[in-house]
This record gives sequence, structure tokens and C-alpha cells, in this order.
Amino acid sequence: MTIGLMGNPLKKGKSDVISTCMLDTTITYPSMAGRLVLSLNRPASEQTTVSLVGGGNEAGNAPQGILSADTFKSRVSGEALAVCSITEKGKHIPVRVTAADITDLTLGVGYTASGEFCQADHADAVGRIAAKFVSTTKDTALDENGAEVSCAIIELSSASLPQVVINKPPGQA
Repeated sequence: MTIGLMGNPLKKGKSDVISTCMLDTTITYPSMAGRLVLSLNRPASEQTTVSLVGGGNEAGNAPQGILSADTFKSRVSGEALAVCSITEKGKHIPVRVTAADITDLTLGVGYTASGEFCQADHADAVGRIAAKFVSTTKDTALDENGAEVSCAIIELSSASLPQVVINKPPGQA
């Protein structure tokens, strides 16, 4: 059974923070909704521009939120930008996850080099966000193409996510 749209809170209320942004489409995946996006360093006078995680763009760019499935409605003519919405804070958000199981709800939420989510202690985690998994069960949600995608449900607790923290083996600075 499909539970909702990737990246869109299933439980909506006063605590949601959902923003309209410009998505830099230089980095793309066949299905992008439910992945982590980074805020690109732009002048404060410009609309927030975000990019999907990937291609080594993590340095200096802070996590901004989760890309919603109700995006990709239009593209700015002649530019590599598209209008999108991102969830910066919310309850019960379906997100794209790695194939690895979620076994411990206390470990926190990490993300991979492709912006998928996993347990923070997972070997593929390159950073973590201020969120928690709601359940160890995987569900199915719709992506921006209307395809059913395996997902996990998180609660994203902070509109201002922490800076990228790269997981390093013990003993390395």
C-alpha cells in the first residue's frame, strides 16, 4: 500500500516548514524526491537555491531539507534551475533509503553520498541530520514520476540542519 508522496509530511500541522526553492539540476538521479538537498552558498538577496547531494558538493554547503515529490513543475528558461519545494521540518516524512535495514531507532539518521537516508552508524553514511526514524519498517511512497519507491519514515526536527559531519574511522581527525 502506498502511504503518500516522497518528501511530503504525512502528518501536517503548525510544526511543518516547507519552502519553495530553486533546484540546481546539475546533479540528477532518475528519481529524486525523498533525497537530501544542500543549500548552495548564494547571496542573501537571491531565492534559496538547493542541490541534491552528490558529486562531492557537500563541502561548505549545509543540509537544507528533503526534496518533495510535488516538485519539478517548471524550469527557468536557459538555466539549470527548476522550481521545487523542500521539507525543512515535519512529522512522518517518507524518505528514500538505502537497501540496508533500519534496526535501531536510537542511532539517528544519516545520509549517503547520493542523498539517500540510512542509520547514522551505517558504513555508507557520510553525514547525519537532526531527525529520527519513526519505525524500523519500510513502506512505499510515490516519487515525482508516480512510481512506487521503498521508503522509511522520519521526523525532521530542525529547519536548520547541522553542518555536514563526515564519518571517519576511529583515530582520524
